[in-house]
Amino acid sequence: MVIVTKSNEGHYGYYLSIIEKHIEDAISVDLNSRSISLLKLILTRRNEKFVILNGDYLIRKRPYIFFLLLLLRIEVVQIFYNIDFLYKNNIRSYFFKLLFKVQKRLFNRIKNLCLVDNSENKKLGLVHVPDPIEMPTTSFADEEVKPFILLFGTHGPRKGTYNFLKKYKGDLEVVVVGKIVDERIHDFKNEEKIKIVAGFVSDEIKHSYFSSAKCVAIPYINWHGSSGVLGHALLYDKVVIGPRGFHIGKVLEEYSKSIFIDIDQDKIIIDRNIIEALIEKSSNSNVIIEKYYSEQRFIEAIK
Repeated sequence: MVIVTKSNEGHYGYYLSIIEKHIEDAISVDLNSRSISLLKLILTRRNEKFVILNGDYLIRKRPYIFFLLLLLRIEVVQIFYNIDFLYKNNIRSYFFKLLFKVQKRLFNRIKNLCLVDNSENKKLGLVHVPDPIEMPTTSFADEEVKPFILLFGTHGPRKGTYNFLKKYKGDLEVVVVGKIVDERIHDFKNEEKIKIVAGFVSDEIKHSYFSSAKCVAIPYINWHGSSGVLGHALLYDKVVIGPRGFHIGKVLEEYSKSIFIDIDQDKIIIDRNIIEALIEKSSNSNVIIEKYYSEQRFIEAIK
């Protein structure tokens, strides 16, 4: 098996490590390496399965590689981590939808996987793949639970952090931790009940926030894709505040400690009593993790 990726870091690096751990003789190649090296690899290992960890990036940046794989009828598995472009009304979106339909009709040796699960994408030949989360490699002591809501991760427009802070009405403190992409979030730095910890944090600090938070909010504005933060909230057995609909909403509907919010409402009011009741409720987080975030399910999907 040959794994093609644009990066060995972040999500892609973790997916790569899972494949290399579970599949013998798997080799990887970087899309940013010399084209001649990648072309040579395709021609010499054309009888093997190629797993593309960045499907949309390959088509946009190295289209000749993609069409060569099709031309040689090589068995290909494409994984799309971010497919927000499918929901936009522009030329790029229409092109990808047409491409998926053509692939499904003409090339039975190509399998498209994505981190979503809804009927529209199934019609396009896209199949849901579990989004594995990296289990902690170091054991840290749990901390006493404190009365705050945690928003964690890279806070761009899709994450909905600014929208949540603007509309939130409640007596619990809100703590925002992670890289701030949406600069409007800094407008709340002087608010009494909002704390902003900008920048990446160590695993120990991440553990500290997740273990001590009363609950975790994932107020996505666009929730077609998956959520690593949701996976970590499940690892810590936390109450989760999030939207209904698509893949994230489906996971939350199955989780026993979910609170749903309408991201379009004028005010977001979180009832502390409901949170306290859910904290005491028995959890099915292990079942949800196995179904949507396990390494084994990920490997089964790409084989």
